[in-house]
Amino acid sequence: MDKTEAKEATAAIGMMLKAFPSSQSTMSADSPKVYLFAVEEFSLDAIKRACRLFVRGEIKGRNNAFAPVGAGTGGCLQDFGTEEAAACH
Repeated sequence: MDKTEAKEATAAIGMMLKAFPSSQSTMSADSPKVYLFAVEEFSLDAIKRACRLFVRGEIKGRNNAFAPVGAGTGGCLQDFGTEEAAACH
């Protein structure tokens, strides 16, 4: 992932995190960068799809009242592969 893609991915992750107001007190300005560290091996498109699925509440087996943890975001992508991020739902 190059710097431009990393910036876009970080923005998508930041938008995902903002969609969970109940978790805002535990988020910092650096939180999206931490999440990126967990998913940087995946394509930008896969990361964006996963972020959208989390925001829509379409990831099975999780409490949609709270933002996903970085490991959960990476796990979703890892379990289903970069081309199959949509399969997380």
